[in-house]
Amino acid sequence: MSEEQRVEIGMFTYAPAGKGATLPRRYDWSAVFAPVPPDTFWTQTLLPTLGDVRHELGAAGVEQVDLYAKIHPAVAVAVGYAFRRPAGIHLRVSHPTGATTALWDSAATPAEPHDLRIETVTVGPRTGAITLELGISRDGREVRTAVEQWMQETGTAVYRRVLITPQAGGGRYAVRDNAHAIAIVREISRQIQQVRHTSPGVTIHLFDAQPLAMGVFLGMELNKCGPLQCHIYDSASNSYHPACHLV
Repeated sequence: MSEEQRVEIGMFTYAPAGKGATLPRRYDWSAVFAPVPPDTFWTQTLLPTLGDVRHELGAAGVEQVDLYAKIHPAVAVAVGYAFRRPAGIHLRVSHPTGATTALWDSAATPAEPHDLRIETVTVGPRTGAITLELGISRDGREVRTAVEQWMQETGTAVYRRVLITPQAGGGRYAVRDNAHAIAIVREISRQIQQVRHTSPGVTIHLFDAQPLAMGVFLGMELNKCGPLQCHIYDSASNSYHPACHLV
């Protein structure tokens, strides 16, 4: 692969740091995440910008993007969605490993088994929405509690809640390596497809606490995902706010 076919990009919704902060091609939205951006950011800034980047790189014949980022999970999913499989661009995403930073590969072979606990609870009428709650890098009980607060605050009618956590519990080191991350993402994608099969057209609300690279990889799997509403977590209020809407 020639240098022209590989591009390095920095992207930030937290304070820029590391290699990504020094790259000529970088996107810094940290100023609007204090702590939650306005609703217009997702529709008027983030998604159009990502679409333009994908189009530009595709037109230039770029085959691989190395992404050095510090971004919120919802933004990571949106990045992956912009570069989902039909785009034909291979992504590698920075992931901290102690004192160094590794590049996790979207094309890595998944490990087996994925070691996930999947709990599905029906809480309302079939006409309601479905929540997908990922407690990967944070305790799943904390995610569940924050989602319950969101349900109370918004009055959203929910039909079914799907909570996915590692068998050993969520936490900073719950994802062992690149291969394990891909295995987890493939299973989450399978769960979304299953929901789509049993409840076509119903909005899925995604509440995710997962490593940045995993969020990107999950977005890449969401081709024709149907209505999927991402949410961003505000630690100050222990609640979620609407982020990008993917269709």
